[in-house]
Amino acid sequence: MTPFNELQQLWNQQENPGAPRPSNEIILQAKKHAAQVNNKHRFTIAILALTLVLLLWYAIAVGASSNRFATGIILMLLALLLRLVAEYVSYRNFRRIDITINFTRYTLQMQQFFTRRKMIHFILTPITLLMYSGGFLLLLPIFRQLFSNAFYVYIIVSGTLFLGVFTLMIYRQAVKELQWLRFLLSVK
Repeated sequence: MTPFNELQQLWNQQENPGAPRPSNEIILQAKKHAAQVNNKHRFTIAILALTLVLLLWYAIAVGASSNRFATGIILMLLALLLRLVAEYVSYRNFRRIDITINFTRYTLQMQQFFTRRKMIHFILTPITLLMYSGGFLLLLPIFRQLFSNAFYVYIIVSGTLFLGVFTLMIYRQAVKELQWLRFLLSVK
């Protein structure tokens, strides 16, 4: 066989890259992507719920030793609860999107979903972070009195690191969702 014939045979064996993919394959890929988004929502909801339960347990176990303590704990609990409700509503809204409808309607539904998520990221998130941080700052003088100096420093360092990592994770997620929204808005 000549090199040209070998090359021709290899060329003929390749799949047609320009051939459209079957619709059931596209729907299957969309379902996988939707499952990933749903899993991220469930994970976020679980983490927020666990944090809320642990903080509530701590508040009940310690009891309101002062107005400052009660205010700090309540601010933190409300911030977590507010974010938890927002994530749950977002999760429910995403689950209502039908990936099998026509492309135009699907794109419109996804645009609406990510527009709502944008409001969560730019309005609700700063409010909840400020509430949570404010509550934490209100508790610091009480922690200073209750705990040893080393544990108090640990609380400050771990709290600051947690807030930094949490904020970075939210920021990265917001950037991804904004990229999706820009992409969806460009598809007409």
